[in-house]
Amino acid sequence: TENKIDFLVMGRRGMGTISRLFMGSNSKYCVENADCNVTIIKHNFGPEVIHEVSKNQVIAAEEEERQWRIQEYQHRLEEEGKQQKEESQKDLELVAKMEEE
Repeated sequence: TENKIDFLVMGRRGMGTISRLFMGSNSKYCVENADCNVTIIKHNFGPEVIHEVSKNQVIAAEEEERQWRIQEYQHRLEEEGKQQKEESQKDLELVAKMEEE
């Protein structure tokens, strides 16, 4: 490895399913992607947290977020396309002007 790391020890935040869903899991990422051995240290958990959101509501919220991101990406592509067209038009005008001279 680049930094010559042989062993990684890290703690676990102990997040619930919903928090892990939105924030991600650093420990899971390191276990799956690190080039060295990884040990995750657990801590004692408090009482189980009961969420007032159903699994279907979480899935619906994720789908809504996914659709929003798709629309945002398409909008960005459209804006970049418009910008490229404007730059191309300016370049053509500049070339035509230079040819006239």
